[in-house]
Amino acid sequence: MEQLLANSGIEFTKARANILEICMGAKRPLTVAEVAIKIGETAHLATIYRSLEKLASANLLVRIDFQEGKFRYEYVHDHHHHAVCEGCGRVAEVQDKKLESVMQNLKVESGFSITRHALELFGLCRSCQKKG
Repeated sequence: MEQLLANSGIEFTKARANILEICMGAKRPLTVAEVAIKIGETAHLATIYRSLEKLASANLLVRIDFQEGKFRYEYVHDHHHHAVCEGCGRVAEVQDKKLESVMQNLKVESGFSITRHALELFGLCRSCQKKG
Protein backbone atom coordinates (compact mmCIF):
# COMPACT_ATOMS: atom_id res chain seq x y z
CA MET A 1 0.00 0.00 0.00
CA GLU A 2 2.85 2.35 0.86
CA GLN A 3 4.41 1.80 -2.58
CA LEU A 4 1.09 2.33 -4.38
CA LEU A 5 0.60 5.68 -2.64
CA ALA A 6 4.22 6.71 -3.28
CA ASN A 7 3.93 5.82 -6.98
CA SER A 8 0.90 8.12 -7.16
CA GLY A 9 2.77 10.97 -5.50
CA ILE A 10 0.81 10.79 -2.26
CA GLU A 11 2.44 10.86 1.14
CA PHE A 12 1.78 7.67 3.08
CA THR A 13 -0.38 7.93 6.15
CA LYS A 14 -2.04 5.10 8.00
CA ALA A 15 -5.48 6.67 7.41
CA ARG A 16 -4.95 6.98 3.63
CA ALA A 17 -3.70 3.41 3.38
CA ASN A 18 -6.66 2.16 5.41
CA ILE A 19 -9.17 4.11 3.31
CA LEU A 20 -7.62 2.94 0.05
CA GLU A 21 -7.66 -0.66 1.26
CA ILE A 22 -11.35 -0.38 2.19
CA CYS A 23 -12.20 1.03 -1.25
CA MET A 24 -10.14 -1.64 -3.00
CA GLY A 25 -12.08 -4.37 -1.21
CA ALA A 26 -15.53 -2.87 -1.76
CA LYS A 27 -17.94 -4.46 -4.22
CA ARG A 28 -19.58 -1.10 -5.02
CA PRO A 29 -18.79 2.62 -4.76
CA LEU A 30 -18.84 3.85 -1.15
CA THR A 31 -19.98 7.11 0.46
CA VAL A 32 -17.89 8.95 3.04
CA ALA A 33 -20.26 7.67 5.73
CA GLU A 34 -19.89 4.05 4.56
CA VAL A 35 -16.10 4.36 4.64
CA ALA A 36 -16.35 5.85 8.14
CA ILE A 37 -18.44 2.90 9.34
CA LYS A 38 -15.86 0.44 8.01
CA ILE A 39 -13.00 2.35 9.68
CA GLY A 40 -14.77 2.68 13.01
CA GLU A 41 -14.07 5.41 15.52
CA THR A 42 -10.40 5.83 14.60
CA ALA A 43 -10.83 8.66 12.06
CA HIS A 44 -12.88 11.84 11.80
CA LEU A 45 -15.25 12.40 8.86
CA ALA A 46 -13.22 15.43 7.73
CA THR A 47 -10.06 13.31 7.58
CA ILE A 48 -11.86 10.61 5.63
CA TYR A 49 -13.32 13.14 3.18
CA ARG A 50 -9.93 14.85 2.64
CA SER A 51 -8.24 11.48 2.14
CA LEU A 52 -10.86 10.30 -0.36
CA GLU A 53 -10.49 13.55 -2.32
CA LYS A 54 -6.68 13.26 -2.25
CA LEU A 55 -6.85 9.66 -3.51
CA ALA A 56 -9.32 10.71 -6.23
CA SER A 57 -7.09 13.59 -7.34
CA ALA A 58 -4.24 11.08 -7.71
CA ASN A 59 -6.51 8.86 -9.86
CA LEU A 60 -6.43 5.97 -7.39
CA LEU A 61 -10.15 6.43 -6.74
CA VAL A 62 -12.97 7.70 -8.91
CA ARG A 63 -15.52 10.13 -7.45
CA ILE A 64 -19.00 9.18 -8.70
CA ASP A 65 -22.24 11.16 -8.53
CA PHE A 66 -25.38 9.00 -8.40
CA GLN A 67 -27.56 12.12 -8.06
CA GLU A 68 -28.34 11.41 -4.43
CA GLY A 69 -26.79 14.52 -2.88
CA LYS A 70 -23.46 12.88 -2.00
CA PHE A 71 -20.46 11.49 -3.81
CA ARG A 72 -19.35 7.89 -3.82
CA TYR A 73 -15.79 6.67 -4.27
CA GLU A 74 -14.51 3.61 -6.07
CA TYR A 75 -11.07 2.10 -6.62
CA VAL A 76 -9.94 2.42 -10.22
CA HIS A 77 -9.60 -1.22 -11.25
CA ASP A 78 -10.97 -1.06 -14.80
CA HIS A 79 -13.03 1.24 -16.97
CA HIS A 80 -16.75 0.78 -16.48
CA HIS A 81 -20.01 2.61 -15.86
CA HIS A 82 -22.85 1.96 -13.43
CA ALA A 83 -26.54 1.08 -13.54
CA VAL A 84 -28.27 2.25 -10.35
CA CYS A 85 -31.65 0.95 -9.17
CA GLU A 86 -33.85 3.83 -8.08
CA GLY A 87 -35.93 1.42 -5.98
CA CYS A 88 -33.43 -0.40 -3.77
CA GLY A 89 -30.15 1.37 -4.57
CA ARG A 90 -28.47 -1.72 -6.05
CA VAL A 91 -25.49 -0.83 -8.26
CA ALA A 92 -24.34 -2.94 -11.20
CA GLU A 93 -21.17 -2.41 -13.19
CA VAL A 94 -21.71 -1.90 -16.92
CA GLN A 95 -18.95 -2.68 -19.39
CA ASP A 96 -19.90 -2.29 -23.01
CA LYS A 97 -17.52 -1.87 -25.93
CA LYS A 98 -20.32 -0.17 -27.90
CA LEU A 99 -20.38 2.72 -25.42
CA GLU A 100 -16.65 3.17 -25.82
CA SER A 101 -17.09 3.02 -29.59
CA VAL A 102 -19.65 5.85 -29.47
CA MET A 103 -17.15 8.05 -27.63
CA GLN A 104 -14.37 7.17 -30.06
CA ASN A 105 -16.69 8.02 -32.99
CA LEU A 106 -17.48 11.38 -31.39
CA LYS A 107 -13.79 12.14 -31.25
CA VAL A 108 -13.20 11.13 -34.86
CA GLU A 109 -16.30 12.79 -36.35
CA SER A 110 -16.22 16.05 -34.42
CA GLY A 111 -12.57 16.40 -33.60
CA PHE A 112 -13.62 16.80 -29.97
CA SER A 113 -10.95 15.66 -27.53
CA ILE A 114 -12.57 13.84 -24.62
CA THR A 115 -10.50 14.26 -21.46
CA ARG A 116 -12.93 12.53 -19.10
CA HIS A 117 -16.54 11.39 -18.95
CA ALA A 118 -19.17 10.05 -16.59
CA LEU A 119 -22.08 7.85 -17.55
CA GLU A 120 -24.44 6.53 -14.92
CA LEU A 121 -27.67 4.75 -15.87
CA PHE A 122 -30.74 4.86 -13.61
CA GLY A 123 -33.76 2.56 -13.59
CA LEU A 124 -35.24 -0.41 -11.73
CA CYS A 125 -33.57 -3.77 -11.15
CA ARG A 126 -35.54 -6.97 -11.84
CA SER A 127 -36.60 -7.34 -8.20
CA CYS A 128 -37.96 -3.80 -8.01
CA GLN A 129 -39.71 -4.19 -11.37
CA LYS A 130 -41.57 -7.22 -9.99
CA LYS A 131 -42.65 -5.28 -6.88
CA GLY A 132 -44.16 -2.45 -8.93
